[in-house]
Amino acid sequence: NSKLNDIINEMKIEVKQTVELKDQLNKAQAEFLIIKDEKISMVHRHDEELELLQQELFEFRQDMETVVDEHTSGLRLEKEDAVKCLAGKETAVECLEVKLRECNETIQKLQGDCSLHEQTKESL
Repeated sequence: NSKLNDIINEMKIEVKQTVELKDQLNKAQAEFLIIKDEKISMVHRHDEELELLQQELFEFRQDMETVVDEHTSGLRLEKEDAVKCLAGKETAVECLEVKLRECNETIQKLQGDCSLHEQTKESL
């Protein structure tokens, strides 16, 4: 009978230990689920933040492309204006060169006339 009581006591101890282990396992599982939910929530937040950052990056790229296009277009127009201006100045320089030649010819003619006049005056 004493042996039977010893076995029963041992079994009670084992059952108690098993119940305690089961409680610990349940607590550990509950903690795991809480941590898992937190991690999943954190991943979702990071995904949302990543999507927002990607959208901001896309908009920034579009803005930069627009700025570059506008700047390039402005530079192209400035270049065209400069080429036209330069062409106009080259034309003006050519006109001035023609006028300068004409003036030089007129001066030479007048000098010739003056020399002729001086000679005529001396002859008289």
